[in-house]
Amino acid sequence: MNKVNYKVIFKIAYYTIAAFFFALCGFYISSGEGAYGYIIVPMGVVMAVAASINLAEYIISPRPEKPSPAVFAEGVTTVFISLLPIIEGVACIAMLPFVLELWELFSGSVKSAESLEFRDRRVKIWWLPLTIGVFEILAGVGALLGPFFFHLPDNLSIASVMLLQALGYIVQIYLHGK
Repeated sequence: MNKVNYKVIFKIAYYTIAAFFFALCGFYISSGEGAYGYIIVPMGVVMAVAASINLAEYIISPRPEKPSPAVFAEGVTTVFISLLPIIEGVACIAMLPFVLELWELFSGSVKSAESLEFRDRRVKIWWLPLTIGVFEILAGVGALLGPFFFHLPDNLSIASVMLLQALGYIVQIYLHGK
């Protein structure tokens, strides 16, 4: 009887999600301010699928290779956040940047906390999710303050969220495969 190699399945899933987040980042960079409403529902679907993959990995992975409980918490939170663009669609365009920036702050905090667990497991590149997490926290704070201090367009702040999420999934591929 063949045993299913879950690591390979999760790697393929994470590469696919990272590619979608990179594509969303490119769209948001190239779109004008306010044009991001066209793909708000697909973005919510990508977020929900990404969160579901995180939850599946946490539930299915055997004990010594199980990700941090913080990954589970991030997955649950992301599922709820992704419901806003899926259910509300175009109605949530005005608050989308704010919601995504809060998600970015939470995601960065989770990645930073998870990196300390990798350090305790003596994983050599434990600092990588810490770096991504710190950048996510800084991007979240910068994007929240951006409209008030930096006059940063919404499409660029959303693009930074998508870019950092894509990079975070690439890092997950290498860390959870160890």
